Amino acid sequence: MLKTIISIILSVSIGIFWYSYNYGLGKAWASNAWPSKSYEDLLKFQSDSSSFIYGVTLLSESFVMIIFNIIISLLRPRSGKEFIYIAFLLSALLYSARMIHAPFESVPLAVHLINGGYDCAILSASAIVHYILR
Repeated sequence: MLKTIISIILSVSIGIFWYSYNYGLGKAWASNAWPSKSYEDLLKFQSDSSSFIYGVTLLSESFVMIIFNIIISLLRPRSGKEFIYIAFLLSALLYSARMIHAPFESVPLAVHLINGGYDCAILSASAIVHYILR
């Protein structure tokens, strides 16, 4: 349980940096996801619906980390390399499943790449947590 809680906190922390408008990939993500909106429009939208946005995000990240914890427990990796392989393979699976739908959505490739990179980053960070606390 501790590994899952730490992984959730870590994934939220990575997300804050990853999607940061000033420090991470937030500017690239926002300009591709919402090309007709200004930074001020996005801030207003975010503040108007932040409890919903962050609630869904936290719930989703928690669910992903719980499932990841179950998968790690079932696979019982022994080395740090095996933990990272599992994280990368699961990231590839998640990203590939998402890309099946990409041609039918009006979401630019850059948004998919940024989101997929984030998924890989949080699963890799969680794998490291699991390896350290095994």
